[in-house]
Parts: sequence; structure tokens; C-alpha cells
Amino acid sequence: MKVHILWFCILLMATSCSIAQPGMYATSSKKAIKLYEEANICFKDLDPRTGERRSLNCAESNAMKALEKDPTFIDALLLMAEINIVRGDFTKAIEYKEQVLTINPNYSVNEFYYIASLAMGMGDYEKGLKFSKLFLSRRNTSEVFQDMARRYLDNCEFALEAIKTPNEYKPLNLGEAINSDRPEYFPTLTADDKTLLYTRNIEDERVPFMGEQEDFFISTWSNGEWDKGENLGLPINTRYNEGAPTFSADGRYVIFVGCETGYRGELNYGENRQGYGSCDLFASEKVGDKWTQPFNLGKPVNSNHWESQPCFSADGKSLYFIRGIVRQGRKNPAEQDIYVTQITENGTWSTPMKVPGKINTPYREESVMIHPDGETIYFSSNGHPGMGGLDIYVSRRETDGSWGVPVNLGYPINTFKNENSLLVSAKGDLAFFASDREGGFGSLDLYSFVLPDKLKPVRTTYVKGIVYDAITKKHLPAHFKLIDLETGEVVKEAYANSGNGEFLVA
Repeated sequence: MKVHILWFCILLMATSCSIAQPGMYATSSKKAIKLYEEANICFKDLDPRTGERRSLNCAESNAMKALEKDPTFIDALLLMAEINIVRGDFTKAIEYKEQVLTINPNYSVNEFYYIASLAMGMGDYEKGLKFSKLFLSRRNTSEVFQDMARRYLDNCEFALEAIKTPNEYKPLNLGEAINSDRPEYFPTLTADDKTLLYTRNIEDERVPFMGEQEDFFISTWSNGEWDKGENLGLPINTRYNEGAPTFSADGRYVIFVGCETGYRGELNYGENRQGYGSCDLFASEKVGDKWTQPFNLGKPVNSNHWESQPCFSADGKSLYFIRGIVRQGRKNPAEQDIYVTQITENGTWSTPMKVPGKINTPYREESVMIHPDGETIYFSSNGHPGMGGLDIYVSRRETDGSWGVPVNLGYPINTFKNENSLLVSAKGDLAFFASDREGGFGSLDLYSFVLPDKLKPVRTTYVKGIVYDAITKKHLPAHFKLIDLETGEVVKEAYANSGNGEFLVA
């Protein structure tokens, strides 16, 4: 997966700080200065459509010529570091920045921080630890950088210990029936582990500019393997993006994400879908073999902020999802936390609340998965000690209903890159995730692996069948209640498919 965008945001700040202003250069060589200024012009040449830097070769050529004139020209060295950051070569970027500190150890204390950021972005924990400590040992530094450096230090110390005791981990590609040369991600399963729904980014000539969009594909497990994934089709899939689905335990409902198709505030979600702003949660019911027209879950679940990545509890009573706060004038969400809402006695959704306990942080949480056991939750975060970027964690429900201290799934399940979208089977033995690791079919593929015992949930059982008239054999709708005979409490409640009488109770 791609390295967390946080690294690039931080390092772009380094770019803006390290390029010198005319007349303030760290060299007396006029030829070196002229070449550096030409390199800087090339570096700042942006494609007006994509914003990409389109003259990096020109920038590199002139910067290197400037260094031939003066090998100690700090401004040119820092520009070479920025060029390599844009190219994703963090090793070379660090080398240039270390040259700067060799020439002038007091040039800028922030260079210690930038090197620590680069080291974290490539999983060099020893160097990340060293330069985090060097930065934190200096006075009068940015409080924002201090906070990040302390997080780097914690992550480096955690990662170096985690690498010493790796978990057994053998990812298995789900194969060409599921994966393709296009990205596949965000899987969800029914409680019997036999129906898999996932997102695929597909090419679509109907989509202007990008020419691609997201659709759902579905596959069933039969004869020991997954059948060929098929496009879920209308009315759920459209020429717009549909993403991050979650099944109800019986596969009767699917809840998914739809986002504004145009400018923020237009509230147009495509195909006659309306919303409340940014991204909203929509749902569809399967009646017989047909899916109904998706409908917006409405308020209070949806808001003018970013609602995404839902997970429906197996008992059908709770919906977990991610809400990111969208600030005025900004498109991307901030303060991403895990929320939960319950279905009330009158059939409406309660006001979503942040999940109680120790899961949410001031940073970023996403891809929540409440296991069918109802007592185990998996999620991704960059706010707890980890390997860097987004790591996957597990938390257990406490006796008071809150969630306990999250446990990092460890190395090599987690790495310095982003890990998310974990799905754990109802049996609790297999975990599924998306990865762009080498050896796949192209881009992101779906994989499975055997979950270590210490990270497994409680094994979940289910009952499934068909309700029909004993005489006419006609399939019938039905309402089930599983009642504890001692307490009279309704433990489970479910409805059979009104079109074909099928039911599954987990």
C-alpha cells in the first residue's frame, strides 16, 4: 500500500522551508547560484491539470551541476533532497540532508525532524529513533514537530521490539476468481463465511476525466473455492463510486458509502441519490434475488461531515462507522473517529456516539470491523504505538461495555506502510485484507491468512434455512426471536427474506 500521506505533507513543509530566497545563498559561487536558480525554476514547474512536478530531470541536472561548482552548497543539497522526496527515494533524500548536517551541524534543527520523518516513511527505525531523539534534545522547536517526534520515537521503540518477535504470517492470494489487474479492497462476509462482497476500481468510459470508478463484486464459496466474482449490478452499482460495503449477518442488507459527485455542497450523489454533504451511508435490501433501490440512512447517522466504512453487527442492532469532521473550505476530513449507533425500539437509529473506551485518539481511526461475536473489534489507526502509518489493532469489550486497550497485531502483519481493511471470518480462524505486495495480479489484491490464536475472536456459530408452507411449499417471510427461557431476554432477532424465505441467524 502507499506510504501514509502524512509523510508527504510533513516533507512538503520541509520543501517550502529549505529552498533559499534570492540573495540568501550559502555559496559565493555565482555560477553555482545561477545553476541552482535554474534548477529551482524547473522544480517549481507544475502541471496545471494534475499539480505534478513535470520538470524534475531539469531540476536534478542543474542542481547537480551547481554542486559540481560548489560541493558544499547547502541550498543545492537540500533541493536534491526534495527532488528525491518527490520521486519517493527517501534513502537518497536522507543522504543529501545528512551531508547538509555534516557541513553545518547547526544549519537547522528541523533537519533532524525531517530526517526522522523520512526514516519512518521507509521503515528505518534505527535512524528514525536516532534523529527523533536528536530533535527532541534541542530547545525552542515547534510544538507540532515535538508532538510528531515523540510519536516517531514511541513507534520506533515499539517497532524494534515487535520485529524481534514476529507473528507467523503467510498471506495467501484469493486467486484470479476474486482478483484482477484492477484494485480490489474493502471485503465483507456473511456470517456463514460463504458470500464475499468487495470493492473493485474499474475502468469506465462513462466517467469524465479519470475514466474509472468503484463497483461492488460478489462471490460465493463452493466446492472448496471462491466462484468468479460478478458485478453486483443495478440498482446498487452505478457509474459513480460505491465503496466500503458491509453485509448484515444473513446477507439480506448491504450498507455502503456514496459521496457527492460534484462540488461540495451540491448534495448530489448520482442516480437520484441525495445526501447531507461529503460522504453518506446508504442501504439496500435483498428481496428474493433482487436488490432494492438504495436509500440514504438519513439523520442522525449521516451529517454534513464524512461518514464512511460501515460495519453492521451480527445481531443487527448496532452500526459502527467512521466519521471525519470536514472543516469549512476543506474537502478532506480530519479527526476521524469510530462511532456507533443502535436501532431503537421504534426502528430508528440512535444519535451516533464515539465508541466508549480506549480506541479513539486525536489522530486517525478507520476501517472498523465488529466481529460477529460482539466482543471483539478490529480497526486501523495511526494514533496508537505501532510500526508507522496506519496499523491494525484489536480491542476486547470490557465488562462495563467499553472497549479495552487496543493491541497491535504485530509484525509482519503491520509494517511501516498503511495496513487497513481487515476482515475476520465468523469462525475467527481466517483474516482477509487488501495489499499491493509483489506477486499479485496487479495493484491491490485480496489476501487471507491464518490469524494467530492470541488475536482471534470468539468462534461464532449460526443457523440458516428456508421458511416455507408445509403443504404448498411456498416460501414465506418470517420473524424469528431467540429467547433466553430463564431471563425472558430476546438474545437474537431476525427476519427471513420476504421474497424467498431464506434466513440466517448468527
